[in-house]
Amino acid sequence: MTTAQEVINIAASQIGYSENPPDSNIVKYWDWYDPSMQGQPWCDCFVSWVFAQADASSLIGGRFAYCPYHERWFRDNGLWVDSGAQPGDVVFFGSPIASHIGIVKEAIPGGAITIEGNTSTSSDDNGGAVMERVRYEGGYIRGYGRPKYDGGQQPQERIEDDDMQCLFQPDGEGYMVWYDGTNLHALDNPDEMEAIKTVYRECYGREIPCFTLGTEEAPWAHRFMDAVRHGAPEQPHM
Repeated sequence: MTTAQEVINIAASQIGYSENPPDSNIVKYWDWYDPSMQGQPWCDCFVSWVFAQADASSLIGGRFAYCPYHERWFRDNGLWVDSGAQPGDVVFFGSPIASHIGIVKEAIPGGAITIEGNTSTSSDDNGGAVMERVRYEGGYIRGYGRPKYDGGQQPQERIEDDDMQCLFQPDGEGYMVWYDGTNLHALDNPDEMEAIKTVYRECYGREIPCFTLGTEEAPWAHRFMDAVRHGAPEQPHM
């Protein structure tokens, strides 16, 4: 069966592809799906094409060209999650109904790095190109369809007692990250700061420092997170 990484690799191979001529919605993906649909928005056609190239159309319900119908398939089959991206997820955008779709390349705190068709920096959902984007929950992201890949999704990272040095809540935005002394890591349950503090106090006999970035108590924290996130030689795991 297909893995999430295989799907991501195929999607990434298309980054930079664009409509020809510009602003036409004429793309090779419609040639594969149904040439009579040339000229129509093609974000979901792109996602369907990627999974088909990976011989994995069954993981996303077949071929789709309309985001609300595709979202409904994931929901009806118990494969929908509201938050907490994982690589290989199919991400849906827009409100009050889905108006755009993409594939999650990488999870980040509070959102995802995605690969999307028919997007641009000036038009999120009809921009004419395949691009890598950074998206956040609580705004444009409405949720994720989670295909049943070979071997399932990646196991959640286990947090050992001595690993967690402190917690950060960036800008008080409702998501959190933890620091292991070297790298930053996403936290699965970001609204449970007090519970985490209590567990460490009762079970391990130590306090976990918790900082909300940008406050008077931690004015340095933004610069700290930027330094860790962008530091050489390796990009930290988020």
